[in-house]
Amino acid sequence: MTEITFENVPGYFRLKVEGHAGYGCAMGLPEGHDIVCAAVSAIGQTAAQCMIDLGEEKAVVIQDLQIKEGLIDIRVLVKKKAQKRLNAMVYTIQNAKSGVVEKKK
Repeated sequence: MTEITFENVPGYFRLKVEGHAGYGCAMGLPEGHDIVCAAVSAIGQTAAQCMIDLGEEKAVVIQDLQIKEGLIDIRVLVKKKAQKRLNAMVYTIQNAKSGVVEKKK
């Protein structure tokens, strides 16, 4: 199962995506053909790229950023000028997460 957790408070943001969806295996598909895992990974990797971009703009300070099989873990300190942009990204992640959860049911 894929677990998506995030924390977004003024000055701090963390997104953690961990695990595998298992949808492909449940449907008898070969490894690498899990559409749910692909969707979740796309969301997590897009968030990571946004944090890298914000880091280059000096709008956030990246404390930790890990991307490996079964794990995306992003922790940043957020400067005030980036909070509004980050809130928009969190809103998007929440909606995408809700959509993936609803589709799996």
